[in-house]
Amino acid sequence: MWFGTAGGLSRFDGGKFNNFTIEDGLPGNIISNIYQTQDGRLWISVYSSGVAVYDKQNEKFTIIEELKKFTINTFYQDAKGTIWFGTNSGKVISNQEDKCQFHNLPLVEGQKISTVSSILKLENNYLLLGTDIGLIIFDGQKYSKLLGIGPDVAYIGNGPNHRGILVVNPTSLYFWNDQELSKLDLTNVMVNQRISSIHQEPDNSLWISGGWGAKGVLRFKDGRLTIYSE
Repeated sequence: MWFGTAGGLSRFDGGKFNNFTIEDGLPGNIISNIYQTQDGRLWISVYSSGVAVYDKQNEKFTIIEELKKFTINTFYQDAKGTIWFGTNSGKVISNQEDKCQFHNLPLVEGQKISTVSSILKLENNYLLLGTDIGLIIFDGQKYSKLLGIGPDVAYIGNGPNHRGILVVNPTSLYFWNDQELSKLDLTNVMVNQRISSIHQEPDNSLWISGGWGAKGVLRFKDGRLTIYSE
């Protein structure tokens, strides 16, 4: 099990922790994201220092030189094996066969996209981007904004029972299915909190954390919300 911390990357083998830092080849010590691709490699996002790829056999890190100046918010690998990166720099980056391509995001309805926090590719090859201005859809030709979903989208994933799309922003869950949009407002549940962390289980249940000062977590499964608190 792997943990990203402000003091490096930690691995727990069931008995003890092993910590990796700059001295072991990481480009920095503040780990913001960890993602395992289909080939088993670990991609580690380091705050303001880009990405390192971990080779489990040799226990070595390879720094992606092209990404050193970026903060990577999210990783996503599509069915064709392309790895997508969301940044704080108004860009989406794709990586295929270890070659990076940089995609500058245009103004959408007059609004500038600064942050991409989540990425999902649909079966029709449309690309969904969770951004600071809302949910953006790229159809291969143009970028459009899905109306009705608030700003600061933190997460995009499969909806309940793998139907539709689940979208999360700091205070709400949205379900988008066949052009229909429904909303579950969590403002009254998460008093003085904003959604800061999301984890989706293989059974499609969703765990939601409120971040600093949170007194519990939420679980959303089969349309029901359960609160686990102290």
